Amino acid sequence: PRAAFFKRISAVSAAVLCDQFYLPGMPCPDQLAMAVALDPQAVIAEVVDVRAGVEVEGQYGRGMLAIDWNHTSGAPNAHVITRVYKDAALKMMQAGL
Repeated sequence: PRAAFFKRISAVSAAVLCDQFYLPGMPCPDQLAMAVALDPQAVIAEVVDVRAGVEVEGQYGRGMLAIDWNHTSGAPNAHVITRVYKDAALKMMQAGL
């Protein structure tokens, strides 16, 4: 029943991604974040330390996370996950469904 429910609530998003952006499947950022929180060592393949901040004035994109990938604006203040073990994350997601 949980898998069927997930399929129903995800169908529209998956169809839009496929029809308008030609992307098969769909990203599951919330589920991935939960997998990282539950078992980071099993899911995280690569982390990069960067300087990051949230744009709050609305000049460029209110609420946008800005990342200094070149380390020119100061000491790192965030760990950004740049690669995950997809099979481990999918296995955890499937176990939940």
